[in-house]
Amino acid sequence: MKKYLPVSLWFCSLCLLGACGGGSSSSATPPPPPPIASLAITSAVPPSGTIGASYSGSGFALTATGGVTPYKWNWAALSGSSLPPGLSLSAAGMIAGTPTAAGSYNVTVTVTDSGSSAAKTSADYSITITAPGPPAISSGAPPDGTVGVEYGPSTTQYFSCVWSPILGWHLVCNQCPSYASCASLPRCTGQITSKHCLLTKQVFLGFTFTASGGVSPYSWNASGLPPQLDIDPSSGKVTGTPTTAGSYSVMVVVTDSESPPAQASATYIIDITSSSAEAH
Repeated sequence: MKKYLPVSLWFCSLCLLGACGGGSSSSATPPPPPPIASLAITSAVPPSGTIGASYSGSGFALTATGGVTPYKWNWAALSGSSLPPGLSLSAAGMIAGTPTAAGSYNVTVTVTDSGSSAAKTSADYSITITAPGPPAISSGAPPDGTVGVEYGPSTTQYFSCVWSPILGWHLVCNQCPSYASCASLPRCTGQITSKHCLLTKQVFLGFTFTASGGVSPYSWNASGLPPQLDIDPSSGKVTGTPTTAGSYSVMVVVTDSESPPAQASATYIIDITSSSAEAH
């Protein structure tokens, strides 16, 4: 005769197998992702610039928040305006360049995100470019000199030497800034022995005029310089070995690259004295 489990025990067996009550094996539905924040431009107003000077030093970076990174930037001139000549906006949002014309430039800057349905937002800005101040000679007065001595202050240059039976003593390929550092310099290619000596040279530096303002690069000229002294027109450096003692009135003129060019001038007295050997 077959035996059957009581009804209560049969239901409990099903419960142990997870088939009754809250024993469902289905997982809970995950919560939806948080909504993406709205795309917004967060950078400050772009600064003013000056003709001939790198814009905002190394450039000005536009910034944004929200949306889906990375962003892509572009700009356009507002009606009746134009983009600042000499400046550009990269896709990464960097305004850079060297302005070439003064004025107030009204632009619309737009950023676009990388979402599947790309979002974009814009902002209108006014960028002012001003003309530079007039050029001015900013260096101090040039030094006096001595007949037969190279003009200007001097400095000591240190060199390391190597020796070989073929070349004898010769300089290594690199100048060194001090005696202590000479010993650590690499030897010249093809050296035969590592034995080395030290050598010093006096190098005369001349005198370099400098300028500020205006539009670089500058060009230079000078009148009335002592005989055998010359000024480099592109660097403003005066070099040479004076040959005649005397007191010389020298007018130095700097010209900038603006159109039309602007100039500045200054007059200096350079005294050239006789050498001690000539005095005796």
